[in-house]
Amino acid sequence: MRALRLFVFCAVSLGVLTAVKGADPIEVIGKSAGQHHHWVWSGEESPDAPVGKPDGRLQIKVKNGDIVRFVVESGSHGVLFEKAKTEVDAGVWEVVQDTGELKELPPAPGFDRFDRVVARTTARLGSGETLIDIKIKDLKAGPENGILIGCNPHSTLGTEDKAMMVAVLVLAGDEEESPETKNSNAK
Repeated sequence: MRALRLFVFCAVSLGVLTAVKGADPIEVIGKSAGQHHHWVWSGEESPDAPVGKPDGRLQIKVKNGDIVRFVVESGSHGVLFEKAKTEVDAGVWEVVQDTGELKELPPAPGFDRFDRVVARTTARLGSGETLIDIKIKDLKAGPENGILIGCNPHSTLGTEDKAMMVAVLVLAGDEEESPETKNSNAK
C-alpha cells in the first residue's frame, strides 16, 4: 500500500511539473547585419515579401497550444502583428501574461501600409531582449489564415511588394504536403 501511495505521489508530482513547465517556446529571432534585417526561424531567414498577405514570406510552423517567443539577437526590433486586434478578439492567439504588451502603431508615415485599426506592435528593444511571448490558441490551417508579422520599424522600409522582415505563423500539419498539393498551391 505504501508503495502505491509513493507511486501516485510521484506520478501526480511529475504531472504537475510537466503541466507547469510545458514545452519549450518556439523562438523567432530578430537579426540585423548592416542594411539587412530579418526574422530567423529554424535556420531560415525571412525574405522581402508583400505586406498584407502571406505570399513569399517565411512560414513559421506552429501548433495550437504552442508558445512563440520573439527575441532580438542583433539590432533593434519590435514585433508588428498585422491583424492583432482581429485575431486576439477571435481567440486565435493571446499575449502570455507578463511577457510584453501590444500598442497601436506609431504615427510615422511608413506605418500607413498597415491597417492601423487592427495592427499592433510591441516596443522596440535591442540585442539580447525578449520582445513578447504569444500563445497560439485556435489557428486554422492554411497560410491565408496565418498570423502575419513584421518588424517595427524595418517592415516600413521598401515597397508594399518588397517589405523587409515579414513572416507568417502557419498551422503545422501532421503530414508534409504531397508534391501534388505543393504544385497546386504554387499556381
